[in-house]
Amino acid sequence: MESLFFKLKDILIKQQETVLELVSLAQEHTLAMKENNANQILAVVKQLENKSNILQTQDETRKEIQTELALSLGLPAESTLSHILQHTAQQKVVQEINDLSLTINNNLAQLKDILKLNDIMAKRGLMFTQQLKNIMQPKDNSTYQRSGEVVKQSGNRSLFDKSI
Repeated sequence: MESLFFKLKDILIKQQETVLELVSLAQEHTLAMKENNANQILAVVKQLENKSNILQTQDETRKEIQTELALSLGLPAESTLSHILQHTAQQKVVQEINDLSLTINNNLAQLKDILKLNDIMAKRGLMFTQQLKNIMQPKDNSTYQRSGEVVKQSGNRSLFDKSI
């Protein structure tokens, strides 16, 4: 059973490292969006996706170890980490796991805030692009004539004048 606690601690350390990498990548994503660097945005998003998949795999491993640990302590398989830690006498390991868990939760909260900001920035960028498109190609297909009069044209107009 002691080895299970060390496996749990090990996977939590790996998760902590992955979450820190995700925070760093999310900050890079914010910077790339501020700089309007499309290539960097795409590159960072791909890295974020890869790290997220790694974190998901690590979390599945953690859940397996946690279930195995709960069963070895005679607890229900779906017991929470805090419930499991209450049933062990290894206080040093318990404290280390609690500290790791707290750090991971704090880093996840920071990541959530950064991703929320990135989401807002992306939505605003899309709104700006849509407004710009509407200015360049109005939906009502109206155009100004030399006389200053507004004439509505039928049919779809291309965004660009192809007659040139």
